[in-house]
Amino acid sequence: MKQLARLRPVIIPLACIAPLAASAAGPYDGKWTGQRDVGGNCATVTVQLVVRNNRLSGAVRSSMETSTIINAGVGAGGKLRFSTSNRPARYGAVTFSSTGFEMNIHTACGDLVISGSRAS
Repeated sequence: MKQLARLRPVIIPLACIAPLAASAAGPYDGKWTGQRDVGGNCATVTVQLVVRNNRLSGAVRSSMETSTIINAGVGAGGKLRFSTSNRPARYGAVTFSSTGFEMNIHTACGDLVISGSRAS
């Protein structure tokens, strides 16, 4: 109990600051969607992305596979590189603007460029 009393001056300020840091939204935070018709066995490739606190997650889906994007950091200029949890891993890059994005991704359907926009 005595040790806890000594830590109180440190714990209370940290408890007040932590919620503020966790809720700091980045300029690209939100939901993003896009799609591209590629034909053949892949038909339409769809992209669903979520950026939260400048961290990207999401999925790229086709009739051939679903690629889950591993948590990646969005840079100050809205650019990032990512990989997926697939084996073999897929990889690509995304560039965000205030209203849209362009993704270059290596998939089972080939190397694709997919554009999209902010959903929310």
